Amino acid sequence: MNVLLVYPVPPPSHWPRGRMRSLWVPTGVAFLAAALRRAGHTARVHLRNEVLIKNGFDWKAADAHLREVLEEFRPQIVGLSVLTPAVPESRTIARWAKEICGERVLVVAGGPHPTALPERMLTECPEIDVIVRGEGEETLVELAERGPHPDVEGIVYRDGEQFVHAPPRANPDDLDRLGPPAYELFDMGFHTAPSPWMLRWMRLSATNVRTSRGCPNRCRFCAGHVVAGLGVRFHSIDYVIDQILNAVNRFGVEAIHFEDDTVGADRDRLLALCEAISRRDLHQRIRWDCCLRVDQAEPEQPNPSALRSNGVREYSPPTRGDLSIDSPAVWQHDDIAASALSF
Repeated sequence: MNVLLVYPVPPPSHWPRGRMRSLWVPTGVAFLAAALRRAGHTARVHLRNEVLIKNGFDWKAADAHLREVLEEFRPQIVGLSVLTPAVPESRTIARWAKEICGERVLVVAGGPHPTALPERMLTECPEIDVIVRGEGEETLVELAERGPHPDVEGIVYRDGEQFVHAPPRANPDDLDRLGPPAYELFDMGFHTAPSPWMLRWMRLSATNVRTSRGCPNRCRFCAGHVVAGLGVRFHSIDYVIDQILNAVNRFGVEAIHFEDDTVGADRDRLLALCEAISRRDLHQRIRWDCCLRVDQAEPEQPNPSALRSNGVREYSPPTRGDLSIDSPAVWQHDDIAASALSF
């Protein structure tokens, strides 16, 4: 079965703004593609932001290109990974899929917005057939094999005028068994091009790597727990090191951004990761950064000198922006935590 995975963008009235351009690999899409390919399906990815950046934000040309992809690939399933600002474009793409590929094409939406508001998404976007809630690797594969069915855990779909909510699907605990992301489906030259936006202000060839899923917290400004649930599940340290080595040896990157919600969720594991990076001499080959909660930047947590000696150059509390390991302010842990937590 042909499955096209599309990453929509906000409308041109709201995006882009300023000079920032994200070169992140959307690892959620990459893991979905890998799962589909392991199950014997043919998966392709189409990142609207990449197409638009490459063609200088010629929206008409980007629209024509996606329509050509739909015409040529003729997918039986079109999957949309939807953040709230991309809802209008998601409906447009769903409509194009039906127009070009026929009404039998199954249009599926997943990601934070559909997971949080499945009935609203189906109501506002009638061209979308099914919502996948939460982490979608197993659900999308089963959906490709069985179609919408009340026994397919993790989906919401229409049945006439009613909405059918299948039972929720438990998120996988063993993340390593998901395998590596399907990097071969991405233009990694584009995604690893030197940029000041991956490791902030450091124009390095870099890519993003995820070492865990989930977060132990439920911050009011964050929807991470909606998709991943509360609590943290970890890739093994060996898996993470393999991913770093792959990025360095295969793509020639100079830096890694650990995209976890909070790498400091488990202090001992963070220290073990630092030690593994050092043992493989990766701290001599790359720089890396990560996100921590500000109350994890305390003396009993891994201190800046321990992180810096293993290659980290920056960590980012979500409420206060970026903290450079080279900044004297980082050493004043209590002041940082007190300031940010009172935000």
